[in-house]
Amino acid sequence: VQTCALPISSVSGKETSSRGGHIAREQALKGTYAVNADCSGTMTMVSLADPRLQTHYDIFVTEDGRKARMIRTDPGSMALRVLEK
Repeated sequence: VQTCALPISSVSGKETSSRGGHIAREQALKGTYAVNADCSGTMTMVSLADPRLQTHYDIFVTEDGRKARMIRTDPGSMALRVLEK
């Protein structure tokens, strides 16, 4: 039985992205996430450069908490991410 439940927590960091051929480096982000007992959860990230820019994800965390996969859920958008400690 998996037990990954975490309370709502915050996260911050930087990312590099490529959109329409434009590469943006070192974009500062902050966000919140919650993980359920079955290791699934949700995450919302906010751009610090423009707080109106939010992205939403379904997340899936490995039981040991060392890796996660994220799938963007915003209409008209597609993104998959893999996180690793």
